[in-house]
Amino acid sequence: MSAAPTPAGAALQSRVERELLGGDPIVRAVAAAALGRWQGQEKPRGDALARRVALLLEVLDADAYPAVRTGAWRSLKALLDDGAPARLAHFDPTAAPAWRRQFVASLRRDLAGLALPSLDAQAVQQLRATANQQAIEIGE
Repeated sequence: MSAAPTPAGAALQSRVERELLGGDPIVRAVAAAALGRWQGQEKPRGDALARRVALLLEVLDADAYPAVRTGAWRSLKALLDDGAPARLAHFDPTAAPAWRRQFVASLRRDLAGLALPSLDAQAVQQLRATANQQAIEIGE
């Protein structure tokens, strides 16, 4: 008897994470904004902070919509606050994919002290494929 197949994105930890990568553009923008907020007085730290940063960097690099990338950029600035690399201020959400990829690689190097986790590439790819099927016009 074989095991039941796991749904796309099951390796990602929360609904917000799955929506960030696999929802329609509006859902992805809301999820990106949600990752930059926290309840209570204390910001996420340690592994929780590193996970959020890794997810938001993925969005800066690869999301197809500038509005979603803008939300992720704002969330990163809020999460990192004074600890944000200076170059983060220069992110351009409308830049070409090659520029964004290089920019995000530089940010990852700058943020190496956070011990950013690796995201499950297969889960990310599956969710991105779902997101691409749900493309809508948001007037950018």
